[in-house]
Amino acid sequence: MNDAVEIFNNESYVEPLVHIGESDAQIVVMIDLPCVRKEDIDLKVSEKAVEIKTIIKTTIKNKRGVKFCLFHKIIDLPAKIVREKVKAKFEKGILLITLPKERTSKRIKIE
Repeated sequence: MNDAVEIFNNESYVEPLVHIGESDAQIVVMIDLPCVRKEDIDLKVSEKAVEIKTIIKTTIKNKRGVKFCLFHKIIDLPAKIVREKVKAKFEKGILLITLPKERTSKRIKIE
């Protein structure tokens, strides 16, 4: 029995796993991008969304060839973020994006 999960469909489009976590201070987006090189990832961030584009390359078993599949996803964020402080790290096929939230409230000193 084959327990592998096929992430490719007939249209050469993939949908890797995406996890979004949130705390009071930040939003963390984690994306599983197997068979991707860091330099092939196009990452764009706005105040309310993250856009990821890349090409996932896999070797086709029992055939001589390589399959290229496009990945493009726009993730709407649950809060506004500070774009200038966004950090991204790609390691072992996982893209980790840390997005600090924009503070919407301000502490007021009471006289």
